[in-house]
Amino acid sequence: MAVKQVPDLVEELELAPEGTDVDREFVRSVVSEFDEHALEEALLLKEGAGGEVTVVGFEEPDVDQTFFTALAKGADRAVKLTGLGGGWLPTPVRAAALAHWLEGQDFDLVLTGVQAVDDLEGQVAPALGSLLGLPHVSVVVGV
Repeated sequence: MAVKQVPDLVEELELAPEGTDVDREFVRSVVSEFDEHALEEALLLKEGAGGEVTVVGFEEPDVDQTFFTALAKGADRAVKLTGLGGGWLPTPVRAAALAHWLEGQDFDLVLTGVQAVDDLEGQVAPALGSLLGLPHVSVVVGV
């Protein structure tokens, strides 16, 4: 279960000087709403069929709070991927780092949110499936 931190949309947002993104230095980060939905589904699957839920995130602002919340809700483990910098990562970098980590893991299913509010790309799951040589589905509303 992969999570991404995004700007908190209830905060007043300011553009970065280059005008292509929000100024992430002065905004609070929260877990993507769509990743919260994927976590809830993962926990329901765990409850119904067993298994473990591992939440994986990157070294991003406020990710530790996301991990604490996921563990409190019933996730079994939280893993922070580090070494890629402490800021926003483009989708191809995120997918490649997740794929690299997953190659050393035993897993049955990988869940991600459908997209994130800061980029609206929805490409992590397809990129991850391609990199791992595994099938994927997008925009699932229930399992």
